[in-house]
Amino acid sequence: AIQSFMHLRPEAQVKVLADFRPKNEGEEDYSSLFMSFMKRCSTDATLQSGRRGGAESLEAVAMKAFFERYPVDGRAYEEFVHATPDAQMQVLANFRPRSEGDADYSAVFVSFLRRCAQDLGSSGDSRRTPMASAAPAASDWDEFLRRYPVDD
Repeated sequence: AIQSFMHLRPEAQVKVLADFRPKNEGEEDYSSLFMSFMKRCSTDATLQSGRRGGAESLEAVAMKAFFERYPVDGRAYEEFVHATPDAQMQVLANFRPRSEGDADYSAVFVSFLRRCAQDLGSSGDSRRTPMASAAPAASDWDEFLRRYPVDD
């Protein structure tokens, strides 16, 4: 369940953490309920992303297209949103993996992101981009798992 959550789009992760409310609290394992709810949230987020029209910024559209083409896990995305805007732009403009169509580019993506940040003289900072707020904070995830235990 945790691995499935980490592969959700950030918008769906936020929705899951905000809206998951099982009828009975205090259970030992919420894995099956959690998996069902994640699937619904993932479908909802996919449908909504196609209906927004012109409300999104060009940067948000570019990032969304990039991560649809090159999927990464939650940790890689989190590292990206905490990188400097210059490093983010360099990654979006210049990331070219050896192969296309892979299910996960996390390792090569993080390596490239760190190299870009280093070349620019920064390893990332606290400045956040408009997309940074899309991903849930690690503390939110930890609190959620304390309240609703799920399997790995």
